[in-house]
Amino acid sequence: MQTAYRKVNVTGIETEVTKPLMRHAWGFDEGDWKLLAAAYTEDATVDVEIDEGMTFMPVPEPHVAGREAVLEGYRNSYASFRAGGERPWHLITNVLVDRHDDDTAEVRSFNLFLKSTPAGVAVFGMSRYHDHMVKDGGEWRIKSRVNRISYAQTPPEA
Repeated sequence: MQTAYRKVNVTGIETEVTKPLMRHAWGFDEGDWKLLAAAYTEDATVDVEIDEGMTFMPVPEPHVAGREAVLEGYRNSYASFRAGGERPWHLITNVLVDRHDDDTAEVRSFNLFLKSTPAGVAVFGMSRYHDHMVKDGGEWRIKSRVNRISYAQTPPEA
């Protein structure tokens, strides 16, 4: 017996602002730089903050400005994973829209950052994204992001 499916049209601000989050995740994880670029505005900024007690920051710069600089940082990060025989995976969930109007939205989400290796899958980091999104060219994009890192795997000692 075959199941009949019907198309469900899910709309609303929560669905709309999830698109740039997914473009970020899939773009980075697949090395699809065009898709990743579509998640951010031309003048985007990314800031990294570390929760109290964290001593290791797994990013080269705590503040990056401009889409090209943001992409360059992500390309370098992706390359370091791949050079180590690892594959990055984002699991972005718990999306909450704090405030929005027709053209702007304040959005929070949780990111569980995994990496797969020949030995298996491990948690590399956990963070909370605090995004200011804007409508840009008819699409929601991230204009500014604060990535608040709660956990990051410490690199092995040499």
